[in-house]
Amino acid sequence: MLSRWFERRNLARSGVHYGHGCLIDRSVIFRDGTRIEIGDECEIKRNCLLDGRSHHARSIKIGASSRVKDSVAFMAYHGYVHIGANCIIQRGTSIFGHGGTVIGDGVIIGANVIVAAADYALKSGETPFVEQGYASKPVRIENNVFLGSGVIIMPGSLISEGVVVGANSVVSGSLNRSGLYVGAPARFKRPLLAPSGSDEFMQPSWGR
Repeated sequence: MLSRWFERRNLARSGVHYGHGCLIDRSVIFRDGTRIEIGDECEIKRNCLLDGRSHHARSIKIGASSRVKDSVAFMAYHGYVHIGANCIIQRGTSIFGHGGTVIGDGVIIGANVIVAAADYALKSGETPFVEQGYASKPVRIENNVFLGSGVIIMPGSLISEGVVVGANSVVSGSLNRSGLYVGAPARFKRPLLAPSGSDEFMQPSWGR
């Protein structure tokens, strides 16, 4: 039976820079692979798109031991998408790099999240919206952040370490205080609960 994973020689032909122990599904599409870097022990599952087209030498970087689930899209769009180590990105998420998107270590991103790094002009007048152009704005997500399913991160946003964003929330601006944020726009709801000796949470197993 044929393996569903890229063979090393075929991955090398794509120009992608990759580390040891990677598992990358054969259905994954690479564009301008010479600008893409994948760290050790990463997994990228079915039907993902990594579009590295940009003037940056490393427009897409994925840190070691990160897991990218099915149908995720990373699109540099003349900017860059840099993802830290030990991250989990769930299925159907799209991350754009126009103005530069940086995601720290140990970040969990739920299903169908959108991270946008550019705004359309959307001015009144006779010029159609599609012809007005856009302005690139950077996005930064620091270490140890959790984004629930369906979250939208707007251009220019900053999410600080220890922030949890509830499902279907919209982040616009800076979330500087550790805690839970919900809503559209996302507002501080409460601090995170302190650990308890009675907690019975199972340890995650992001197996292959």
